[in-house]
Amino acid sequence: MQTKRLTCFQLGLLTLALSFSSNLKADPGLTSTTQKPETTHAVASTDLKGVVSDETTSEPLAGVAMQYNGKTYYSDLEGKFSLPVGKSKSGNVNVTLISYQAQQLDLKTAPSGEWKITLKPH
Repeated sequence: MQTKRLTCFQLGLLTLALSFSSNLKADPGLTSTTQKPETTHAVASTDLKGVVSDETTSEPLAGVAMQYNGKTYYSDLEGKFSLPVGKSKSGNVNVTLISYQAQQLDLKTAPSGEWKITLKPH
């Protein structure tokens, strides 16, 4: 008798939950995952990309600090880096790594392709 009573109670809860859920409506402002997102127009930004290597061994250098416009950027494990310099390409980049001579590079001298920077060991 107790089991039958519990089952009736569970069926009653299920019926009540289903009746409430049928009254819910989706928010028309929400988008389906199959819809294409709206096209956005990003502000044009030019990134200066390159690689930093050891001058004597030509090995790529990871963790090279590059300070530009008050921010510090680092080269990855393969010595590759990317600096958001904008279209003007103006200013200086301070390049430093422990055990290497620091360099200050003028962005006006940067090539249009990949910038290859070599650091000389102390």
